[in-house]
Amino acid sequence: MNKLLLLLLAILLFSCKTKESKPAFSEKVVSYNYEVSDQPKNRKNPYSVLFSLEKNSSDTYTIVTDVFLSQGAHFISPSSKEDFKGKFRIIIPENDNITVDKNLIETPKSHEEFDPHPFVAGFVNWVRVNTTYKQKMTLKTNKDFTVSGTVEFVVEPNCTLEKVPFTIKQEKGWLVMYDDGC
Repeated sequence: MNKLLLLLLAILLFSCKTKESKPAFSEKVVSYNYEVSDQPKNRKNPYSVLFSLEKNSSDTYTIVTDVFLSQGAHFISPSSKEDFKGKFRIIIPENDNITVDKNLIETPKSHEEFDPHPFVAGFVNWVRVNTTYKQKMTLKTNKDFTVSGTVEFVVEPNCTLEKVPFTIKQEKGWLVMYDDGC
């Protein structure tokens, strides 16, 4: 009987052990020549976005935008042929400091599928998996500068227009890209 009581007590103690909680949303900011930092957010977005730069040569870089999806989230790919509002796009205003190629390279590539929903009622490229977008950028100056931009897309099934602000900054020869944290 004592063995049975000890066994039940041991099971009860082990089943009541609490696990260390982790933040529901963690955003990583990666910048060329900078450390990676975690910034926990208390947002309930079914996605997160990670920005980084890859250096190609002394004045050319690749802007890398990783979109991580969860909770069944999806959005319209920039490679969709129709002109949908809310299609994924990276917006960087024209400026005197950098030029950005208009072409986005999507990995993995989305595939066209028929969507019978009344707002679509046709073929669309839905992005349903974690996806990376790459875009070529060329520096036009060696001077210090700051350029702000946004990533915009409508995340489904929430049907919300998301605007993720970012900054590209060059200071004392260091070029960085980071999420503005909004």
